[in-house]
Amino acid sequence: MHSHHRSVLLLLVILLSVIACTTNQEKQKKRATAYRELGEIYLAERQFTLALQELLKAEKLDPENALIHNDLGLVYMLKDRMDLSVKHFKRAIAIDSDYAEAINNLATALLKNEAWDEAIVYLNSLTANLVYATPQYAYLNLGYAYFQKKNYAQAEKYYKQAIKHYEDGFPKDISYVKALGGLGRTYTATGKLAKALSTFGRAIKSAPNYADTYFYMAETYEKAGRSQDAKMAYLKVIDVAPDSEIANKAARAALKLQ
Repeated sequence: MHSHHRSVLLLLVILLSVIACTTNQEKQKKRATAYRELGEIYLAERQFTLALQELLKAEKLDPENALIHNDLGLVYMLKDRMDLSVKHFKRAIAIDSDYAEAINNLATALLKNEAWDEAIVYLNSLTANLVYATPQYAYLNLGYAYFQKKNYAQAEKYYKQAIKHYEDGFPKDISYVKALGGLGRTYTATGKLAKALSTFGRAIKSAPNYADTYFYMAETYEKAGRSQDAKMAYLKVIDVAPDSEIANKAARAALKLQ
């Protein structure tokens, strides 16, 4: 009888310990979520150091949380620590292999590292995923990767797929403009200058104050021997994005044309 009571008491102690442990873990996860959400607010405000501080607190409390690792990857990418960015995006994917946003973010980080082939592997996994809601971003990045590899046929194919996705009904955003710009650059690289200029015109119609498009257009005008048009396009870059890095590049290019 006494042995039975001891067994029941032991089971009760174990059960209470498990409950206490579970409650403590839940509290830790809630605190981690609070730190993560605060970190995301700082991230949105571009206060990257403050964001990193909060996200590191969150990671310490909940190290197996894919959302936290994805956020850390974003912060490190924006702080130009691509080694740590890639590490955290890969950790997020290891925790949740279906985490499409983290896969796309990892591919973006790899593109910044000029790891074209590795990025293409991850991007292809996204385009093969039939339930991935935003394949246009993967197509855009694939176009860019192949453009950098000078595989212009593949670059053209993927840029066109990104553009088609928008023209099939998705709301046009800056990625649509970037896809048009990338397609235009691909046409320029392959000597299809009239097509390039027409494509840049479509991009400008969608986003008249996006400086990169004017810069690419100016380069195409130069290649076509239209120096005056090139100079005007470079000046337009300075007009829409004064005091920017691309405006400085445009100013130097415009001076060379004089």
